[in-house]
Amino acid sequence: MRVTQQQTRDTKMKTIKHMELANLLRQNKSTFISMVTETTPKFTGGKKFEAETGRDPKKFTKVTEAVVLVGTAVDYGTLVENRVVRKVEDGSKDDVEVKERKWGVKVDGVEVTHTKDGEEKSYIIAHFVANNKPRVSYKYDGKDTELTDKEKEFLPKPKVSSTQADAGLTEATQIVHREYDSASIKAVTLGGETYIVV
Repeated sequence: MRVTQQQTRDTKMKTIKHMELANLLRQNKSTFISMVTETTPKFTGGKKFEAETGRDPKKFTKVTEAVVLVGTAVDYGTLVENRVVRKVEDGSKDDVEVKERKWGVKVDGVEVTHTKDGEEKSYIIAHFVANNKPRVSYKYDGKDTELTDKEKEFLPKPKVSSTQADAGLTEATQIVHREYDSASIKAVTLGGETYIVV
């Protein structure tokens, strides 16, 4: 769902400020939304990346288009426990111990707030629960680009949840929990309505 300038002029699309996004998403206890984010990719290697690729890692933007589960009643621990139950043949249920939060304050199932450098920021909680891989593309200095094979070597390996692994879930069946700075979210589609986030 790449959002173009022409689409933003489409009367069917609404504009919303990123600090208002959490309130929009709070209208649902649990729902799937389409979401477009733009973040800075975290290449490994430091100065080695630029030396071996000839490109400045700070000039890259990662564009992700995904379908995620959000809502006030969505709880990571419950999602994991429910998946564990479905994977256990005898229907028994192991308790899943969710680790304590290391940063920010969880407001509800939709939002985490965090104060950094004196500024309070809003983070949107999103869960990847279905076998639907997000579409990822990249920009360099604002223009679409493809990563070279060498640049791909510097991408971090996907994180696997030790909590879920301990509960018996494989990498393919794990719930992926993410918290996105609301300013990095560029568009959401909710209930058939697309909102451009500014």
